[in-house]
Amino acid sequence: MYMQQKSGKCTSGFSKNTYYRFMQNPHINWLRFTILLAERIVNGHLKDLTSDQRADCFVFDD
Repeated sequence: MYMQQKSGKCTSGFSKNTYYRFMQNPHINWLRFTILLAERIVNGHLKDLTSDQRADCFVFDD
């Protein structure tokens, strides 16, 4: 979001204040959100890049 606004390529229909209020919302479970996002990325895009003979591994890193 920051780099898109800095480069002038931000075409979102909301302001940066809306984004920052969303990020600061205490009612959003960010841990669950990031785990579900990572799971969708892995299962939707990366899983097909490996063969069935390989072992699956999911790594969390900060």
